[in-house]
Amino acid sequence: MLRTALSIFCVVLALMAGCLFVHEYRHFREASRSLNERIPRHATSAKLAEPASLSRQVDQMRFCVDAPQTVLFSIYPDATRQGFSEACLSQAQTILRSSPTVSIAWLAKGVSLAQLDQPGPARAALANSRLCGPREGWIAIRRLRLALTLDVGASDRGAPGLSNDIHLLASDPKLRRDLAELFVRSGTKQDLIISMMEEAPAEDQRLFLREVRRINER
Repeated sequence: MLRTALSIFCVVLALMAGCLFVHEYRHFREASRSLNERIPRHATSAKLAEPASLSRQVDQMRFCVDAPQTVLFSIYPDATRQGFSEACLSQAQTILRSSPTVSIAWLAKGVSLAQLDQPGPARAALANSRLCGPREGWIAIRRLRLALTLDVGASDRGAPGLSNDIHLLASDPKLRRDLAELFVRSGTKQDLIISMMEEAPAEDQRLFLREVRRINER
């Protein structure tokens, strides 16, 4: 009896491992495709492949955040961009139902909602991303891009979180360069970043301005 039970248990484990492998392999294949291939595939998928591991989920959500920021994404037809955003939104919500503290999933939800012309819910998702990952710099730079897209201002309720993201970016050498690059491309929104930087430590301000000068001198 015990031997039979152990045999059944081993079979169940093997089946579970097989399912896990299939999920991970599907995601690996998808992630290896070019941007030009992945965007239309996302757009025509009512449901994205669901990676089992958290690291794969993070990769998937990062793509949902980053792709809409590319020039390539902007030249796709409206229907393609909408389909992509709807698929990413659905997947972000699926992940958040089981793992509600995944900051990048909240951000992917916010980016998708912004693409679908729902700025209010997008701001709420952005705020939740900050709550779940206040010290994750690689997400903070992406949050700042979304905040500028949503025209979050110094008087908005989300301003403290925006200020924290900017100060976090300014305090790290690599992230500071990313912040400077974004600042240079921000046009009329530079004043908002400057107003937030005025509250940062003096040394961070000095190093940030140095990075900006380096970029402008290229």
